[in-house]
Amino acid sequence: MHEDRSDSEDLPDDALPTRLRDDLLRLHAPAVPVPPRIDAAILSRAKADYARRLRWRPVVRWTAVAASIAAIVAITFTLRFMLHHPPSPQLARFAPGDVDGNGRVDILDAYLLAKRMAAGAKTDPAWDVNGDGVVNQKDVEWIANRAVRIVDESGGGTK
Repeated sequence: MHEDRSDSEDLPDDALPTRLRDDLLRLHAPAVPVPPRIDAAILSRAKADYARRLRWRPVVRWTAVAASIAAIVAITFTLRFMLHHPPSPQLARFAPGDVDGNGRVDILDAYLLAKRMAAGAKTDPAWDVNGDGVVNQKDVEWIANRAVRIVDESGGGTK
């Protein structure tokens, strides 16, 4: 087995180039002495900075905790409001024919439109889904056909 030895122990001092030897000696020269007054001032300043950081650490920590709790509460109330309050029909127009504003076209949309027309209630011009310029029975039929349309799962389109 091979012994782990430093090769520098085997070299005499004069085997190193003079300039390299001098540079290495300067690297390991004793440190410049610092007067005690300056050393004490540096140490005092470092202690004061550290104490200031320690004083503010709990404030920063509790501020972060409070901000996190506030964000959780805001997100919770926002989600709760959004889930329990359906959007207004004016904002929830996801598809032509969505009369009740729930985001999908189903048979209830056709029923609601037919019921409004039978009652003589005002109809929204956006419910003119066939584009003939008037909301009438043809629009109810268009919505009903779209609501009960069967989509072919194999990718062949509608049946």
